[in-house]
Amino acid sequence: MADKVVNIVCMKWGTLYGSEYVNRLYGMVKRQLKRPFKFYCITDNAEGIREEVLLRDLPEFTPPPSARGPWRKLLMFQRELFDIEGKTMFLDLDVVIVGPLDRFFDFSDKFAVRHEFDKRKEKDSFGNTSMYVFEAGSCPEIFEDYLKNPLEIHKKYYTAEQEYVTRTLFAAGKLDFLPNDWVISFKEHCLPALPKRWWQVPTLPPGASVLSFHGRPLPEDAIQGEWPLDGKPFWKAFYKFTKPCLWLSDYWRE
Repeated sequence: MADKVVNIVCMKWGTLYGSEYVNRLYGMVKRQLKRPFKFYCITDNAEGIREEVLLRDLPEFTPPPSARGPWRKLLMFQRELFDIEGKTMFLDLDVVIVGPLDRFFDFSDKFAVRHEFDKRKEKDSFGNTSMYVFEAGSCPEIFEDYLKNPLEIHKKYYTAEQEYVTRTLFAAGKLDFLPNDWVISFKEHCLPALPKRWWQVPTLPPGASVLSFHGRPLPEDAIQGEWPLDGKPFWKAFYKFTKPCLWLSDYWRE
């Protein structure tokens, strides 16, 4: 039996990420996913996005001013996710695909996500939503309950949308955790500890498929050996440092 078509979805709004992030994400997925797929981008600006990407307009949804983190990602949990049906993988724009993706679609029929990268939470119910796999439309309560009382949810889950999503689904028995070595963090798993990062190049652990760049540096920064401080005190450059990571260019490309 031929593999069913699966979906890859990313979201782009604002100006932090340009169209090149979508285009490179598509290229990385195409190289690492053997089964047929449709690639969607939900966006407020489609300019420059390659023609293979299926574009969907970002719906009107403005989280309250008290919101911390990318709460617009809750749009993925609409009861009807545009015309998207079936097994769906969500990917943040700043991830780098470094290994095979097919195994994620075979792992579980539940919402599948990695534990938060903080090692203190690896036995907790808190997951990292830089990537996850689920059945489109299968968790509408996440979005609908949020709309009923967003301020209370922000107060309870102040760390960002991923805590609300993963703790809620875990409590409902709808979540399975992926193996931690499938999805890794550049800062937590590739970057040498201090002071070695001043002379050693970051390395990629074996067995990984998705490399997450949460916050700074972004992939383009790491390749150049840059770590923007974004207004933080200059002395933080002592530990916010990486050697140029040229091997990332082998993966982060169209």
